[in-house]
Amino acid sequence: MAHSKVFVETTLSGRMGRGTLGGIAAGTMFAGIEIWSATSNHLPVRAPFLAISTIVLGDSALTTGQANVAIGLLVHTGISIFYGMLFGLFTPRLRTNGTVALAGLAYGGLIYLIDLQLIAPIWFPLFTSGDQSFSLLVHLLYGMVVGIAFYSADVRRGEPFLSVGRRIRSPARAGSNGSGPSRTEWTDQSRRGPRGVFEPPRR
Repeated sequence: MAHSKVFVETTLSGRMGRGTLGGIAAGTMFAGIEIWSATSNHLPVRAPFLAISTIVLGDSALTTGQANVAIGLLVHTGISIFYGMLFGLFTPRLRTNGTVALAGLAYGGLIYLIDLQLIAPIWFPLFTSGDQSFSLLVHLLYGMVVGIAFYSADVRRGEPFLSVGRRIRSPARAGSNGSGPSRTEWTDQSRRGPRGVFEPPRR
């Protein structure tokens, strides 16, 4: 009986769960870097969340004192989860963990382009005043962390998270190019050993 490795597709709800966890993890990393940047520039820890709250409260909220840390935190978390779940819709087409990592990196760059280069100049000009190269870097890191949440899932199930070493070619693969015995030679033919003739089981 021939044996083949079967990959079980993760359900949509499973991918949404991974996207939620990945979005939260990536959003936490994102917020941590933004807080570090703020304190490095002698701004209060709450400054990034006050700025984010203006997405729903308007740019004038900073000058009127209506900007709110809790609202900013909720908005930031919601956006982070949304983008994490959205990435999950495309992961079944990504065949290897390496592809997921590259896709996550590209995804972070795409979010940067849409949010800060297309949307922000029109509706949220406050977010265009910062260091754009730094913002791009943070978004790239966000995408990579989201991608890690989907490692070894779907068609990638069973693939190691990390793999170091030289790949060993199987006898079957060696036989396919004429450089060694084929699978049939290994499994279907009798072989003589030190204890006599070995007869493989009939299928």
